[in-house]
Amino acid sequence: MNELNRIKKILKNADIEFETESLGEYDMIKLTSSAENSPFIITSYPVDNNEIRTRAIQFYFEFTPSSKFSKDELNELLFNKIKELPYGHLNFYQKKVYYKYVLICIEKDIKEEVIFDILNVMNYSLDVVIAELIN
Repeated sequence: MNELNRIKKILKNADIEFETESLGEYDMIKLTSSAENSPFIITSYPVDNNEIRTRAIQFYFEFTPSSKFSKDELNELLFNKIKELPYGHLNFYQKKVYYKYVLICIEKDIKEEVIFDILNVMNYSLDVVIAELIN
């Protein structure tokens, strides 16, 4: 979980407010996003084997889409919107849309620029790419 501590330090040094939570064995960093009720979540996948040096860190948010779309319309919109994302993926499941990006990095080697780039893409995704799905 050293990766999450590194990310916390990066966020703190940039004066970005965040909360930490735990869900079972998973620790999470929770950041406020531009959309109400859609916080950005950062989690790391646990590693059971000390010989594995790569780490997977998930960046995630979810939202409830506008009720003006049918399921078929929403699926088609999401299919087209995914093409506008620099990276990450959108999925629709149980009346919610999910954005997810998984960063693979080397243990203890998380660059500040990469974290800010991912957060910028998440903001772009929420504010530009999928804005019409929320309104």
